[in-house]
Amino acid sequence: MTLAQILWGGGGGQTSIIQIDSSNFSKSLLCFKVQNSNPYNISHIYMLDTNPNVQMLESNDSNTNLAINIQPIDYIIFLDSDDYWKEDLLQKCLQYSNHEIVWFDYKMFCDGVDMEEKVKKIQTWLQSYGFTKNQEISPLDWSRNASKANGFASVWNVFIDFSFLSRINLKFLDWVIYEDRLFGVLLFMQAKSIFVLYEKLHCYRIRPNSLAGYKQNYNKDDFSPYIHNIYEAFDEDGKTTKAYHALSSWILMGERLCKFLQDNEKDTDDNFKEILENIKKFILPEYCNGARGFSDFTKDPLNITNHLLLAMRYVPNYFNKYERIKITRPIFYRFIIKPYYAITMIERNLRKLIKGIGK
Repeated sequence: MTLAQILWGGGGGQTSIIQIDSSNFSKSLLCFKVQNSNPYNISHIYMLDTNPNVQMLESNDSNTNLAINIQPIDYIIFLDSDDYWKEDLLQKCLQYSNHEIVWFDYKMFCDGVDMEEKVKKIQTWLQSYGFTKNQEISPLDWSRNASKANGFASVWNVFIDFSFLSRINLKFLDWVIYEDRLFGVLLFMQAKSIFVLYEKLHCYRIRPNSLAGYKQNYNKDDFSPYIHNIYEAFDEDGKTTKAYHALSSWILMGERLCKFLQDNEKDTDDNFKEILENIKKFILPEYCNGARGFSDFTKDPLNITNHLLLAMRYVPNYFNKYERIKITRPIFYRFIIKPYYAITMIERNLRKLIKGIGK
């Protein structure tokens, strides 16, 4: 099925899918405006001028401001520009489209990166959650198995009923990295039915200069434009910029997750109440751990500290008293508590040394 057929719902199927290829923005892009009904609030669709479907879509001699009609969307699936699908992925997912989520597996492979041995040891999310066969599961099953894994993430490894996604009004959190963590947790928590399709249908590519950032040193060109102000605030220190962006993302996502948990804590459904408790116990700690160390930064260009203070209200017992002081009173911690702690450690070590000599 061609992209043009997919956009217009052709090709003999009922599925309407929009795929935007952003793998190479250095080439010229054509901008297509959406005409007539636009129920999904899609502002524009972009295609490379080398795309063979462009000739089918052109309505005049101009290469800009072309218009297309958007068909109703039944299902949605995301694809990272580094990756690709097995050719039968959509057909297999459609077999289980009576479920709100079809959760399929993926295979990681290296392309120009010497990480083969490390990749072999990495479990997929399905494997780490202990789902190793085709089966229907409930959100409660999923949340219980979170005890087996280290967190959770899901965006490109699921086939989603679009009406369900619209109903829960779930959107990506802007300006963060690891957005698949929060999106996946909120998606699975609110589903009614999930089907595990235990087949490796998604090919996950690890390559140099990818958005995933498999490198040690970074310059301005390695960051998205919305991070450039952070890069400049830290005097073009790429490593610090990367660390600040990562920790600030955990804080912003943690705040959003805590807010969701708090807003639903009075829900009377026993299964959903257990799901909430499992998220607090098995998944929320990952967000708290991700936020640790944030107060070590000498600058806070995004004013993330205020968000961290709000998030701490939801998990007051997770941080010990020294961590709370470090976050809420950073100057006091840096000049009073930290030196005191260092002197105390020296004193303890001296006592051990003297005690050892005495023996």
